[in-house]
Amino acid sequence: MTNREIEDKIKKAFTSDIPDVFDSVLAGCEQPQMQKIYTEKKARLVSFKKALSIAAAVAIILTSGIAGFLVAKLDLVDSVISFDVNPSIELEVNKKEKIIEAQPLNKDAEKVLGNMDLKGSDLSVAVNAIIGSMIRNGYIDELSNSILITVDNKDAKKSAELEKRLLDEIKSILNDEDFDSEVISQTIKKSKELVKLAETYGITSGKAQLIKQITDKNKKYSFKDLATLTIHQLNSILSGEKVEIATNNTTKKVIGKTKAKSIALEAAGFKKKDIFNLSCELDDSKSNMFYRVVFDTDLDEYVYEIDIYSGKIKNSHIEKGIFIGIEKAKEIAFEAVGTTEEEITHFQYSFSGEKYFMIFRLGLVEYRVGVDAHLAEVVSLSPQGPKNPNMTQSYINPEDAKKMAAEELFYENEIYDCTCTLTKSGNLVVYEVVFKGKRETEEGIKEYKSTFIVNAFTGDVIGINRLQFIDEEAEVDTQSDPAETDISQQQEIEE
Repeated sequence: MTNREIEDKIKKAFTSDIPDVFDSVLAGCEQPQMQKIYTEKKARLVSFKKALSIAAAVAIILTSGIAGFLVAKLDLVDSVISFDVNPSIELEVNKKEKIIEAQPLNKDAEKVLGNMDLKGSDLSVAVNAIIGSMIRNGYIDELSNSILITVDNKDAKKSAELEKRLLDEIKSILNDEDFDSEVISQTIKKSKELVKLAETYGITSGKAQLIKQITDKNKKYSFKDLATLTIHQLNSILSGEKVEIATNNTTKKVIGKTKAKSIALEAAGFKKKDIFNLSCELDDSKSNMFYRVVFDTDLDEYVYEIDIYSGKIKNSHIEKGIFIGIEKAKEIAFEAVGTTEEEITHFQYSFSGEKYFMIFRLGLVEYRVGVDAHLAEVVSLSPQGPKNPNMTQSYINPEDAKKMAAEELFYENEIYDCTCTLTKSGNLVVYEVVFKGKRETEEGIKEYKSTFIVNAFTGDVIGINRLQFIDEEAEVDTQSDPAETDISQQQEIEE
């Protein structure tokens, strides 16, 4: 967010606060003398408003903010909202959600607010301005992006609603900046102890409450040590990670899991789209903590140990050939279906949970096959029929197959003929149901056919070519197109 954008938002907040009620007042005055007085006053106010509008724009630059302050100060404080990253900023807000006071509680916060005066501006404008300034000043980036929002309002329902709205708004701002953010929100239960702790360490009551939650659960941390940490570091402690705290009250900054993954992939020479099963966990079993990054290709497994502070690779190894590989998995899948690679189309695969999941099409039928990456066995197959199928087995009645196919028809009134043939798709026994029809086109009456493939064992329609003009090339409309299948959905289905 640029300075210009912030200034425009604040200017709008100033100028929208002054209502024009003179016309309604003038209409209620019957005496000519009174009308004259009000008319003169209105003229003076119009001039005053123009001057004030110009003054507000100047005030943004010169940071006077006097007009907004006078408007906002007329109301009592309704809510106190604090924002903590390392900068700690506290906002006093009235019932109309106008800023009464924006108070920086440490030097970092003073840098964030800079020469902005947010008094009288809308809460939404102030939030955008504050978060934008934190980003520009480097307090929020792709590694350190935890923010604590604390709402203090006597009305518990209103407090919860405001907390959720601010949470959503800040997440939206950070998403626009492409940050994978951690936004923590809480309502506060103020006590004399919290207020005293906040005043002693120059932090918000919200941050004091968060730190107290940690120290109450883990006695090895002291409030004094944690008060100097950023919200990102406190959040890391809450999530189970260890944060090294130096004796001189300075702290080492961890690189974060996102950075650790990038380091490992760069070292291995892969991009994220080229690998599977990427994971990153903090390992604190040794004296020197590290991130353990693991990922797979379709054949090998890569393991990296990366220092959580320096990002240096401490150890790495590759488990070569621990999986059977996609080529072997394809052979197993095609054999299970009863086809070859030359006969299939629209092939896709994914690798998850040490299984290969494949989607491909044989004719009009879409197959989904899962193969164990270690055991080289089929773990899932769809569609499927009975084991060792043959054409003499008892399958559903051909008339029933026609009925199942007819339910998929769009233009039943155009149909004049239907055939039903028992055949095979690979190892799967199916009915091929073909409807013939005629329809009027711009070129005259044309004959077409609609083909439906029905699983002879279950009666499910598993393939469709809905409209093919007999004298032209087929216009294929399949029941589902593997090219458009979401791989994540694919995994869920197979599992």
